[in-house]
Amino acid sequence: MKFKKISGFLATLMLLSTFGTATLASTTIATNNEIKNDPPSQSEEQKTDMKIKHSEMKEKWSTLSDEQKEEIYKLMDKEIDIRIESINYYLSLGIIDEETATKMKEKLTENKIQIRERDQFPIFSKKHRER
Repeated sequence: MKFKKISGFLATLMLLSTFGTATLASTTIATNNEIKNDPPSQSEEQKTDMKIKHSEMKEKWSTLSDEQKEEIYKLMDKEIDIRIESINYYLSLGIIDEETATKMKEKLTENKIQIRERDQFPIFSKKHRER
């Protein structure tokens, strides 16, 4: 008799936990889809403010010495080296193929060289170069 009560209780507990997990998962998926499908757009005022800030940053960048810029470029190089290392790891795990890895690494290296050649502010170089 006790065995039937315990097994009934455990079955009910498992059933309830399954519903709870499914509900949580569906809520999380819905929330993530809402975020992905509906990115926040900037108002015209926000866009204007960002352009002004970007201009101010570019002006400050132009006042830096070559040594200061080189320090920033070295940090950028370290960041890109870590990204290339990550790409190599993805490749070793079979997440990406050789062709994709090569293209990604070439693009990173190409962008790094262009940023230096054009004396660009690294944070905004690609995004604002394409506009």
